[in-house]
Amino acid sequence: MIVHRILLFLLNKYLTATQAAKTFDFLYFPINLIFHNYENFLCTLFVVLFTFNAWGQETPGIYYKDLKLGYSRISGQKLGNLAGAYFSLGLSGAKRDLIIEGKMAELIITEKRPSFTVVFGDSTAIPAIFQDPTNFDYLVLVELKKGKHERKLQTGSYGLTGVESNLSGKYLRSLKVEQISQSAFVITPKEDLKKGEYGIYFNIPEPKDDDESTKNAPKPFRGVFDFSIL
Repeated sequence: MIVHRILLFLLNKYLTATQAAKTFDFLYFPINLIFHNYENFLCTLFVVLFTFNAWGQETPGIYYKDLKLGYSRISGQKLGNLAGAYFSLGLSGAKRDLIIEGKMAELIITEKRPSFTVVFGDSTAIPAIFQDPTNFDYLVLVELKKGKHERKLQTGSYGLTGVESNLSGKYLRSLKVEQISQSAFVITPKEDLKKGEYGIYFNIPEPKDDDESTKNAPKPFRGVFDFSIL
């Protein structure tokens, strides 16, 4: 039947293969028995699609479409340009890179400007970074440097003035932000992302005894929500 073909097309367009199959099985017989015109059929279908989408993104986390992103752990840090810093007496700063586990992200995306939904929860949310929507202010999109066995995120440098913990602007990517509720945001790169490794990172400053602005900051999250662009 033409109705079944339309149903399969729409389900596969908006849902994963597993969700589409389950929804088709659920709607197949009611459509045959109850609905006699396309208007009622389509209205019911869109209600079901909306419900599935809401269920998929109700738990705290970061989502690409209906897929919840996992994160790769930060396994350590590495200092670079030590010789340059030494021979220039600190004028050329040593670089500090965070080491991200894994050679490549598990999530592969072909879109050049993918949108992500960031959902926060209450005090029971895990990871804890999603317990407070104000933590969204620390969120950044960064391009990761690729190594032979891991990826790197430059987060600071050492020079004459001590430690600077700012992310390198070379690897930051600008974001368009849309707040869709009190605890949910949609982020989209403002420019096309080239082929490579990327991560959504909460750039939380490390607490310092002599810096009042860092004392109220949340505990740094030791992970990067990573993805690859092909």
